[in-house]
Amino acid sequence: MTSQSTLADGLYTISKNQTTLATLQSVQPGTDIVLLPSSAHEAPDQRWEIKRTSKGTYTITNQEISLSYEGEPERRKRIRGYPDDREWSLYKAADPFSYHVVVPGGPIDGQELAFDVSPLRIFPPLTDLNYLNVEDQKQAWVFTREEF
Repeated sequence: MTSQSTLADGLYTISKNQTTLATLQSVQPGTDIVLLPSSAHEAPDQRWEIKRTSKGTYTITNQEISLSYEGEPERRKRIRGYPDDREWSLYKAADPFSYHVVVPGGPIDGQELAFDVSPLRIFPPLTDLNYLNVEDQKQAWVFTREEF
């Protein structure tokens, strides 16, 4: 396990290699969170509001839809948008502005779970929970603060 990090509250894009962004496909509950190229720098479906909770965890929302999953966390559970806030821990990764987005309170079945890209080879790429590997920079997400 690694230590949690502090990220300032605000609007961010969440990307892989700053080329593909975590994107909310619609504001309907249960909508998949997918990876898409940046459509427009300020596209609302690609901007996420990050808020730190009093417990030191974070909520990640987009148009009142939270980055979440249904039910209990388990490996390969699909990441989707739901209206109820889901809390996440952020672990600082090696690259600047990059973090592992982790299910708090783990480990679960002996492993911590993290927000990751699904191995399914479809377009657009889906996201799901996977075992956390803090040594794997590819599993980290880059948080870019949106300036107004």
